[in-house]
Amino acid sequence: MGQMVYIGKQLKDKEWKSLNIPRGKSEEYLKQIHAKYKGRGMN
Repeated sequence: MGQMVYIGKQLKDKEWKSLNIPRGKSEEYLKQIHAKYKGRGMN
């Protein structure tokens, strides 16, 4: 899997979007996920 991601990153260069949560954005990400699943019984 890692090799496929590496090759994809090389091919896309500047168009590449990270598969991970960007550094320093985890709190924002968690808020978005919480809002998305609010009221669905997932706390």
